[in-house]
Amino acid sequence: MSELVEGPAATNDPLLLPFLGAEGEAEGLLAKLVFEIADPIIQGVLRQKLRVSLKSSDGSVQNQDALDLAQSIRALVVSELRKLRTNQGQRVIIDFRQYVAVKAYSACADYFRQKHPQRWRLKNALRYQLKLNGQFALQEDARGKWVCGLSAWAAGPVSQPLESADARILFPEGTSHMQQAPLSDLLENILERAGGPLTLDRLVGIVADVKGIKDHPVESFDHDKVLIESLFYPGPGTDAALEQHLYLSRLWEEVTTLPPLQRAALLLNLRDANSDSVIAFVPYLGIASKNEIAELLGIPEDRFAEMWNDLPLEDAAIAQLLGITRQQVINLRKTARERLARRMQAREKNSSRAAGQR
Repeated sequence: MSELVEGPAATNDPLLLPFLGAEGEAEGLLAKLVFEIADPIIQGVLRQKLRVSLKSSDGSVQNQDALDLAQSIRALVVSELRKLRTNQGQRVIIDFRQYVAVKAYSACADYFRQKHPQRWRLKNALRYQLKLNGQFALQEDARGKWVCGLSAWAAGPVSQPLESADARILFPEGTSHMQQAPLSDLLENILERAGGPLTLDRLVGIVADVKGIKDHPVESFDHDKVLIESLFYPGPGTDAALEQHLYLSRLWEEVTTLPPLQRAALLLNLRDANSDSVIAFVPYLGIASKNEIAELLGIPEDRFAEMWNDLPLEDAAIAQLLGITRQQVINLRKTARERLARRMQAREKNSSRAAGQR
């Protein structure tokens, strides 16, 4: 079981216990869970399902969407882990790796549902027919993929699905005569011509071709057991990790050039999309230590250590600390973000130009 479970009957994954029981270093342990365990799984699912590089230098729409999606999944995992720590005994995550994989698959499913609505509706209609019509059989194979065929073929283990079948091969005479056929008749015709079982995704593609549906193909979101198992202990993903670290290092360089009040307004309120603190990730990733952050903010190290677990601060508290108004804090942070966005965009353009000249 991978989802959050309510109640005390089950126990949390041992991977989570150090974080759940930590006193003063919980945020550092949270960062370790996210970047060492969750992130490789998230990136593996997104690369496999969306067929993207997840490199920040890749400007394709799908890759940029995937980067946004990765950040959203990461923020969701961070938020859930914090809730888990706050509500211990009320909810548990039995298998953290499985939980992250399921969240990543679900996010991909939502993405494709929005991008390709016609094929998504078609896939749901086919699944309904295959499950409820006695002519057909829908079974899960050893990889967790759904395979469909005629009910007469359903006895015994699931046969190897045909991978090469497509509408042009199955209907060499053309498909115009089948476009208005009832869905059950079309399915029966396709499967009989194929002469063997097809994966559900292959069947969706054939039916879409016959009916002239032009959405891009919908990916399968059946939980690929082999993929999930390979993601549980993934390779280091050195290229992606180095690129992410390089980007964050460059971003931090730009942060250090901000005027002091802008830096403070930004860093003391640094939070993710769910308004949770992300400041602990900076030391964990080796970008800057706590003491270096304190020095950058102009706050004594011992005072900053006391503040650490209270971050991010609300604007009123930052205003009191800096001796300015709350509205000034908001304006300073907005200006800082705009400046960082411009500077990072300029860096990306310079890097792309330099790469093009080599």
